Amino acid sequence: MTPIDAILSSLPAPFNTITPLPDTIIAYIPLVRTYGSLYIPHDAHTELQETRNAIVLKVGSNITNIAPGNTVIPAPGQGIALTETSDIRLLRYDIKDLIAVISD
Repeated sequence: MTPIDAILSSLPAPFNTITPLPDTIIAYIPLVRTYGSLYIPHDAHTELQETRNAIVLKVGSNITNIAPGNTVIPAPGQGIALTETSDIRLLRYDIKDLIAVISD
């Protein structure tokens, strides 16, 4: 079992069945909340943070609709609006293929 497999298997269903892309487990990218938004720095590292309910987030291009179960695709450095009670679990991926799980 790879480190990412161990992380994924610890997530609640259905998120423990997410299949990571191969050979993309390169760096931790922090998702930093400021003033109710989620900020993705261009180059930094962070540790895993706990989460409750979740949606999948990928770093790539534009921000899409945010709702449980939806995919959110922000560009690095963009913010994502979250509630005060939102928490994050960050999985270890290359910045082009980052998958994180956000709770609301």
